[in-house]
Amino acid sequence: AALSHSSLRRTAISAFIASLSGGLLCLHLFGVLGLMGIAGMSLSQAIKVTLAFVPGDFIKCILCAIIVHTVARGMPDWRFGGRR
Repeated sequence: AALSHSSLRRTAISAFIASLSGGLLCLHLFGVLGLMGIAGMSLSQAIKVTLAFVPGDFIKCILCAIIVHTVARGMPDWRFGGRR
């Protein structure tokens, strides 16, 4: 049973949101805290430093969604996220 187009899209969007929240927001939050604690930077300095990595991390989030979409299309019987 092949996954519907909307199901594939939903799976890719879920992967994008998960990688954005975990891979970008969470890691950058801890990066800012680390720079403040270890390097002694102010909040604004630490945020400015981590902003240099955001474009590349955003591209990785997009690639994650594309890869998940491709895998979901190639493996229609695999239950993504516990769906039946």
